[in-house]
Amino acid sequence: MAEIGAAAASGPDSARLLSARYTRWLLFVLLLVSTFNYTDRFIFSLLAEAIKRDLALSDLQLGLLGGLAFALFHAVMGIPLARLADRKSRINLLAISVFFWSLATALCGTAVNFWQMLLCRVGVGVGEASFTPAVNSLIGDHFKPTRRASAISIIQLGSPISALVGAAVVSSIVIYWDWRVAFLAAGIPGIVIALLVKFGLKEPPRGLADGMPEAKGAHPSFGAVLRSILARPAAIHVIIAGSLAHIGLTGIGQFLSPFYIRVHSLSLHEAALMFGFMQAGAATIGLLLAGFGSDWAATRDRRWHAWWPALSLALAGPLFAAAFLQENLLPAALLIFPGSIALFVYLVPTYAMLQNMMEARMRASAIAVYALIGSMAGALGPALYGLLSDILARQRFALGDFDALCPGGVGAPGTIYAEACRGAAAGGLQIALACGMIVFAWSALHFLLAARTLRKDSVS
Repeated sequence: MAEIGAAAASGPDSARLLSARYTRWLLFVLLLVSTFNYTDRFIFSLLAEAIKRDLALSDLQLGLLGGLAFALFHAVMGIPLARLADRKSRINLLAISVFFWSLATALCGTAVNFWQMLLCRVGVGVGEASFTPAVNSLIGDHFKPTRRASAISIIQLGSPISALVGAAVVSSIVIYWDWRVAFLAAGIPGIVIALLVKFGLKEPPRGLADGMPEAKGAHPSFGAVLRSILARPAAIHVIIAGSLAHIGLTGIGQFLSPFYIRVHSLSLHEAALMFGFMQAGAATIGLLLAGFGSDWAATRDRRWHAWWPALSLALAGPLFAAAFLQENLLPAALLIFPGSIALFVYLVPTYAMLQNMMEARMRASAIAVYALIGSMAGALGPALYGLLSDILARQRFALGDFDALCPGGVGAPGTIYAEACRGAAAGGLQIALACGMIVFAWSALHFLLAARTLRKDSVS
């Protein structure tokens, strides 16, 4: 890999970097990166129940691996890597990061206990920490403010694509091999994508799409970035709102597949396909509504970038809560699908609003501040829902010590404990997930508060 500090394109190259042909190519490559980024996140959730049984984990441990182990280091490393993205070549940084997180994903398939899996998940989190700030900063330099949400929504389609393709591939691999091979299959192609990023994209000048010459002199300090955020009430409320929504998003993402397996008795293969197809369809609709819909509405009133996610989250919470309390699969699915559409709407306008409130050389760092807070909040989702699920399962289990008699949430086959363990684990998870949906109403309130000063706080 080349040095991270490679020079940006200049002169005639700048015009080419704004051309429709190049920006389409840029979106295609970043969509590929996004797809593998989300695949390496989703795969743990898809395989969670098999990993739980094989490594004899509790729901709390499962939540820590799915949330805290990834999110803590993802968040902590996000700031220094974002500072690099604001100062050095984002293309080189992104290529190195894709290579690193792909390697860490493949190594997850070699873990034989909780601590080894924890170390591998930390590696994935560190590797993926530069993705959000680097990609959003690149979008800010290639697209005007009125097109940024739309561009981000296209890149975010990596989420439903990975859910769809990943679910089909992963579930098929599990049938013929096991979950360890699935991790290897998810990680190895990322090495090729890293080379495509390095040799297929060029570094743009800062502020290119805003029509401003690249700023010279010292880069803004991290303190200046923080002061710029704190001086804008809308930015503060957007960060709080996005972080609260992320708690619910990560909690659902971690435990939706186990919900299908425990409550509705699907196999891992069936649950993975159910998760993949439903989330892929819902995320595609939600992200496109978020990007193109909010950009269209914002041309009439910029505050729609905040009103749009507020309305969607106000719908998502009740839909999911009702879904998790259903005892039959069909009504649960009919509620989860529109709930998922509404949930995915908040992601894109959040990034677009923060970009539009920041000067070009502060964008990656500002996004990283949000990613830090959002990731730390998001890490609480799986851990809190997992802890609450464990507590409720113990309360519902009447035959003794749940942890001793139901290792991994499963009782010994052919004993009186088998059905009792299954029922306690299923019921505990249902109530934990339903109660956790209150965070979406709280998040919606902060998006509404952000709308009050959004026009005044925007700089582009």
